[in-house]
Amino acid sequence: RMATEEPKQKKIKRTSHEVEEEEEEERTEVATYPTDAPDFSSTIRINEEGDSFFELSKTRRVTVRQFKGTTLVDIREYYEKGDKLMPGKKGISLTLDQFNEFKDVIQSGLVDKALKKLE
Repeated sequence: RMATEEPKQKKIKRTSHEVEEEEEEERTEVATYPTDAPDFSSTIRINEEGDSFFELSKTRRVTVRQFKGTTLVDIREYYEKGDKLMPGKKGISLTLDQFNEFKDVIQSGLVDKALKKLE
């Protein structure tokens, strides 16, 4: 057996300032668009993948995204990992049909009636 040597990669020395600039360029800025709704959900934001999302609280989001050609409305808890928010396991992804059905139930007032029964 003959060992093959891999070509050595040239190391380029960079200052910490240059490294910070490169890292800053790699980060995707989150865009925001004001809406008429109050509180956390009053802004349509864009995540690093280009999906629109709405904050329900500091650790909960509604994200509209595509997965394998299907449009999904994802309601999910997020957790902090370093300085980033990452999607957790707790949540649900609704297809457009499921979301529209859910929206119809909310708009009908049935959920509000059920909540009043519990008060």
